[in-house]
Parts: sequence; C-alpha cells; structure tokens
Amino acid sequence: MGVSPDDPTAAGRPGVHGSRRTYEGDGVAVEWDPTLCIHTARCIAAQPAVFDPARRPWVDLAAASPEDVADAVRRCPTGALQLREETAPPPEPAVEVRPDGPLFVRGDVTVAGRTGHRFALCRCGATGNAPFCDNSHKAIGFRARDNARDELSGASPAGPVEVRVPDRPGPYRVRGARVVTPSGDVLADAEECVLCRCGRSARKPFCDGSHRDHPQA
Repeated sequence: MGVSPDDPTAAGRPGVHGSRRTYEGDGVAVEWDPTLCIHTARCIAAQPAVFDPARRPWVDLAAASPEDVADAVRRCPTGALQLREETAPPPEPAVEVRPDGPLFVRGDVTVAGRTGHRFALCRCGATGNAPFCDNSHKAIGFRARDNARDELSGASPAGPVEVRVPDRPGPYRVRGARVVTPSGDVLADAEECVLCRCGRSARKPFCDGSHRDHPQA
C-alpha cells in the first residue's frame, strides 16, 4: 500500500518523495514538502486548529486568519512549510546549531539546487536524504552539545546564504551567515565558514578533517 501524500507522519519515508502538496484557502496558500519535514511541530504549537496530524487533510486553512497562518508557516525551521506567495523579507541570515541535532539555516538561502528561507541540514552523517536532515540523529543517538568557537571579528555577514555541498566526503562551506546557538551566542562571524557534516569532528560544529579518516562519511 502506498503512503498517502497527505500523511504528515510519513515524512521522510519511501513513497512521499516528490509529493509536494498545496493547500489553498481564502487569501493564503501553503505548500508542504514532506521530504524536508522532521516534525519539529512548531506549526502545530502555533496553530493547532490549522495543523492537525491526526486529521485528513491535516491542514485546514479556514481555521485561522491568513495572517496567523502565515506566521505559523514562517516558524517552520526546515522549509517543509512555505507560503506559495511569500511577501515577507527573508529572516536574518544565520546557521543555528541545534544541540544533538541538525543545522538550521535561514536567510536568502541556496543549497543543493534549492532556494528558500529555511532549511535543516544533517550534521550527524547518517541521513538518507542528504544534505537535509531526516531525523537520523535521533536513531543513532548523535550527541553534540559542546560547541567550539572561532575567533570573532565583529562582522555581520548579510547574505545571501550559499551552502556548498561537496559530491565526495567533506564539509559544508557556508557563505553569508553567522553561526549561532539557539540562544543567539555567536560561534563564527566570518564571511565563509566550514562546518562538519560527517558527525565526527572534535571541533563541532566546525570541520577538523575527521572525514578524511572515514571516507564513507
């Protein structure tokens, strides 16, 4: 039996790739890409009447005003939810390092041939949806809470944000964004930084070359 393209619990599972859905309401239209969804549930916390994973369809745009729907969609850190016609400017460019989890990249972002305002990138090395997070860090028990810090220059990279992902094992090269913690502490503010994506660096979130010792990473 195939996976329903309207099943939010199926995100990241076989059968949902390419099944982007559009929900249209009065004055607002929302797109949902299940290949990017990792169930942060921020949309549900903001508007539980609109976003209900126990309901089919799980999105009911009539349950809130277009403004409130738009606010909830913009809280999605992965880009799985987007407004079809986004009128707000992109958020301040940043790479947010999540404890034991992915890199939340925001701004005017380009990564792996996609453009958007928000993405979640894998940094545990185990994702099956590279370079995007698919929650594999939870399955493998990835732990990364102590962050290294680069020497700060006091700069504020202003974007646009470009994330270069190599075809072979190696780090992300990120231009145009500061690297920060969830509380806003700045870990790096250079125009370009090199971030670990194999999960093995001793200087997380930065690359220390550990991927060279594990060519499969």
